[in-house]
Amino acid sequence: MELSEEIPITIQYKFVTANYIANILNLDVPLCQLPSRGALSDGQYFAAATPGQVGFRLFETKGDYITSVMNSVTHGPYMQLCLAIFKGVPVGSLKSFPRLALIGAQPEEIIHALDTKLPHLKFVNKGNLGSLICRRHEREYQ
Repeated sequence: MELSEEIPITIQYKFVTANYIANILNLDVPLCQLPSRGALSDGQYFAAATPGQVGFRLFETKGDYITSVMNSVTHGPYMQLCLAIFKGVPVGSLKSFPRLALIGAQPEEIIHALDTKLPHLKFVNKGNLGSLICRRHEREYQ
């Protein structure tokens, strides 16, 4: 869960309460039983932002949600392994990440969202490896 990471200012969201999310989802459950993330019928996306799901980040666009997820997972073990071995992460593999699969994120949506919202990352085409997400400061993969 993306609770404590710093969110770049390029990602647009507002902080809302769990009650707000419960009302929109028309759920009458204890707050700890709310889904921790998902899509709303109006095209907005949400993700828990505090322990116990008291507060949520509400993203106006799918792109903002995608970049928030990517901002938090770039420090995960899979990403770190790919960055160490290949100097990048295959874009195609990202759509199976649970938080991205939940909203049906496609590789082209991931590329567009990251390209416009996370300037510390770049995309490199590596032939049979496909498109990789790399740190902008990384030396080119040989």
